[in-house]
Amino acid sequence: MDQGKVKSSVRLEFEGYAAAHKEMLAKAVDIVGKWITGLKDPELGDVGEAFTEHFAETECRQEIDPRETYLRAGYTSFRYKKGEEGFINRILYGMKAESDLDALFSARVHESTHAMQKKASVALHGSYANPRTRILICPEDWIMLQERCEQDAFTKQAWFCSLLADDLKEIVSSSSGEPISVPDFLALRKKYGNLPETLVGAARAYMDKRFYTDDGDYDDYKFANAVHDSVLSGYNFAMDVRRKRGESFTFVRLGPKDREAAVRAIGGSFGPNSFGEGRILPEFLEGPHLRQTPNKLVDSKSAQTRLDELNKKLGITDYNALPELSDVLAERGMTLESFIADSYENPSPVLTGGSQPSSALNELTPR
Repeated sequence: MDQGKVKSSVRLEFEGYAAAHKEMLAKAVDIVGKWITGLKDPELGDVGEAFTEHFAETECRQEIDPRETYLRAGYTSFRYKKGEEGFINRILYGMKAESDLDALFSARVHESTHAMQKKASVALHGSYANPRTRILICPEDWIMLQERCEQDAFTKQAWFCSLLADDLKEIVSSSSGEPISVPDFLALRKKYGNLPETLVGAARAYMDKRFYTDDGDYDDYKFANAVHDSVLSGYNFAMDVRRKRGESFTFVRLGPKDREAAVRAIGGSFGPNSFGEGRILPEFLEGPHLRQTPNKLVDSKSAQTRLDELNKKLGITDYNALPELSDVLAERGMTLESFIADSYENPSPVLTGGSQPSSALNELTPR
């Protein structure tokens, strides 16, 4: 037997299977994209089409990689790995995207919302992972911003899932483990009688949702607490890496105007604002309510202790003494518009090969 021909046949079959698998993933992503575009809201009409158009304005890349075995969808904004630094602005779909279209629909809405938040909010470009800036939002305010990002994304996800529920009953049951389930969202909409108040009610409900579904030692651990712990890990790791490179930073806080503008932009990612139409409700302008006791499944220290230690390492001794974001930008001859534009004008190189979205050298929100 001609071994050369056997190898050639094996290679062709290998490559053919990989291509077919990628095509299946692409088909799944395309199907849920069509579902999104076709959605109609009883109050706002063709919201799906408007959502799709608004998302297109973010210039967010959508890519597929079957090698990402445990990923359904993840939005990555910044990357600070040497040689690949810049604004990634990408949703990557992995193997889990193929398994359940209802879950993929939820994930695509959620991650698309993150891309829209990034486009809308100047403060989100003061990220510890943004290699282009040395002006960083301090850890405490960054935790608050990420809490609001997840709050808004889960709220908009629940809204869109509720619009699909009549046609796809599976999305009702699959939403049961989310911070805001479809039945809960529909109950809120019936209670308030209008979409804007429903979205605010859903944003409030997010803050009360338990992270773990079983009864145990951490019944009081919420989805918001998981955000706090994740941000603290990412911020701490990034600062260790970037400071070893000799980079120095100006840490800033969000003054009242900066804070209101940031939360308004995040909540207004698409549709009615999750944090209040007309004026942002005071409860959504508060700082994060960190746990004072540790979740030992995550870390041996509490989120509050971890924040205190991170601040000490960064030389932040008094939050109120930090300069405000807009003041520092003005002092350096920058505008809010130029600060955010710099990210979009300096994208990261297209990632290939071994550049995985789960790398700690990214700012990632996986699903």
